[in-house]
Amino acid sequence: MNPKLHPFLLIALPFFMLVAGLQSFAYAQPSRTPLKIDPKTEEFKAAVDDFREVMKEMQSIATHYNTAKKGQVQKWKDKWNEMYPTVVQKFHKMLQAGSMEYAADPEDSLVIASWLFKIASQETEEDRYEGLLPILETLAKDKPEFVEAQRLLGVTSFALSEYERGRKAIDFLANGDQYPQLKIYSENFDRLIEERDREMQARKQDAEGEPLPKVLIRTNKGDIEVELFENHAPETVANFISLVEQGFFDHKGLSGVKHFAVFGGVEEMADAPPYTIYSEREKEGARAFLRGTMGMTLTNPESPDSAYGQFFFTLLPNQELQRMHTAFGRVTKGIEIMAALQKIDPREEEKEDKKKDQPDEILEMVVLSKRDHPYIPNKVK
Repeated sequence: MNPKLHPFLLIALPFFMLVAGLQSFAYAQPSRTPLKIDPKTEEFKAAVDDFREVMKEMQSIATHYNTAKKGQVQKWKDKWNEMYPTVVQKFHKMLQAGSMEYAADPEDSLVIASWLFKIASQETEEDRYEGLLPILETLAKDKPEFVEAQRLLGVTSFALSEYERGRKAIDFLANGDQYPQLKIYSENFDRLIEERDREMQARKQDAEGEPLPKVLIRTNKGDIEVELFENHAPETVANFISLVEQGFFDHKGLSGVKHFAVFGGVEEMADAPPYTIYSEREKEGARAFLRGTMGMTLTNPESPDSAYGQFFFTLLPNQELQRMHTAFGRVTKGIEIMAALQKIDPREEEKEDKKKDQPDEILEMVVLSKRDHPYIPNKVK
């Protein structure tokens, strides 16, 4: 039996079910009583209607996927991946319109405030932060006593490296012991800004110079485009491009750990390339690990010169990674796809009844552009 859309799908069927992918969404059933929202402004009404319509299209794709013959399944998977960025865009537009309606009359819009907060809580828990800052700033400003809204503002501003926008919330919460991570954030505030600014300057210089190599990562959730830091990590980039052109990463898994990173490539050493490469983490101008930065996993945590056939995307800024790992690229398109990739929650790993999550898949990697010279790995001797 095919699932049916509830009129208030945006509430009754959580957005994370769509993010989980076509197969999960196709069999999802609304499990909660919908929170009734009655938009008053034309902007909010239009945004809700637009989102509902695009979700109906996704439901239609899911229905066709359910009933498709074997030869037609891929067609509907491709349509799903093609539509997904549009859904995310309209979702954020709807949230922004709801936030504006709430800001115009906070006392008469408490249901909207509750709705926005629930969605923001859900999004941040799943490492999806884009588009949330203006909403959380509004909630935190109008309800300063709302401690959880302050926390979400702090976490989101940290994730997006918009540190100044969460400073008041962080300082407010860092006074106690309830949020140790935010306390660390507060204590390292100036250093974080310095690293962020240095990285932004490097990106500006990259844009003004010779074009950097670009690689398309096609996954079962959609496409991710990355830019590779050849100016600062040429050997790591050479190795990565060499592996991509060999098809090494094709049909390998993608999975990660919440609030840390998503890993792609080999999982077993037996499948790894028969060599490692030298670290470039101590080179002048070594890049920072912000959200969406790429690094290479090490076979030996004690040896920086042991990167091999697994890479990762950072979900949050991470200063500690720079001590051992080389940052060699960043996501430039498809950050919403990166955020939607399968992640485990370390807090649930030990549960005996936990269902084993299946990793997502790299369908194909394609070098979109590169510089006019050979890309040959410099192997550790």
